[in-house]
Amino acid sequence: MSYFLPEIRTTIVGVLLALVSSPLVAQGQTPIKAEEARIEIIREVPISTEVTGKLKSVHPGKEGLYVKQGELMIEVADDLIRKEVAEAQKKSDSVVEIEFAVVALDKAEVDLKQRVEANLKYKSFSENEIRQTELEVQKSKASLAKATEDKEVLSLTLETKTAQLAQYQVSAPFDGLVTKIHRWPGQSVRPGDPVITITDMSLLRAVLKVDYKRREEVFVGDSVEIRIDTTGKSIKPEAGESEPARRKSSDKVKDADDLFERGGPFASEPIFGAPEQDRVFIGTIELINTKVDQKSETLFLSVDVNVPNRQDKYERWLLLQGLPVEATIIPEKRAE
Repeated sequence: MSYFLPEIRTTIVGVLLALVSSPLVAQGQTPIKAEEARIEIIREVPISTEVTGKLKSVHPGKEGLYVKQGELMIEVADDLIRKEVAEAQKKSDSVVEIEFAVVALDKAEVDLKQRVEANLKYKSFSENEIRQTELEVQKSKASLAKATEDKEVLSLTLETKTAQLAQYQVSAPFDGLVTKIHRWPGQSVRPGDPVITITDMSLLRAVLKVDYKRREEVFVGDSVEIRIDTTGKSIKPEAGESEPARRKSSDKVKDADDLFERGGPFASEPIFGAPEQDRVFIGTIELINTKVDQKSETLFLSVDVNVPNRQDKYERWLLLQGLPVEATIIPEKRAE
């Protein structure tokens, strides 16, 4: 009997340490343990081009790299549109037509003034000639207005061509991880063809399965404690797979942290003790749905939790899609 006492004491001490170390449970709130929990991606966006053409470059050229918002990711060959922009720029900058119209108007106004003054003294010009000179003035004014309007149109054409040129480059819409490269430089693309997929790792979703009987205690806005499962207790074996077979297959499994160096995901016994803080995350309930378990045909609560992610000192994201986690809802105390 005394042989088991050290293990029992270790277990009790470990459980107490785990409870006390929880930033939420320590406040005296009643926790609700989720039956199951899984991590999902919220924002995963395939980046495409807005134009048809041949890919000039794809950045970065390797999956698994991180990009910052505004960083150049895709370039489509743009030699032709650049020439069109240069042509539009030259036409927009030109003021020859306006200057010509100004000179013509000045001449017409001078001619009209001279003829009117000459007629006052000598009646040198007929009414028809004076009328023709007045029409020349009006024509010159119209030419100046047209030249001014044409320049405005050319400026708009330049803006349009410049905007079209900008479509040949695509920048990252947000900070994210490159999770898939669909096309490479030299390949042709059309608008909407995915080139690179980036994933926002800063905010993930935990989907919880909660006992339906606890529905009166769970509210949107409640806090949820998410723990990375370093013991593998949250991983369920496939149907028909025996526990020994599951353990044997797990011998081949390794993760980025060498299975957290704590016995692997299928350790025979849980690792008790105060949880490492980089394994604990606090999320917020965003959505609660009622669903039916297809196997047992019983109701359960499907709870969506938004969980801010963190990076370690090597800038690796700690929470990953599919990572085994355990979740505990901490209902907020409400007035009776």
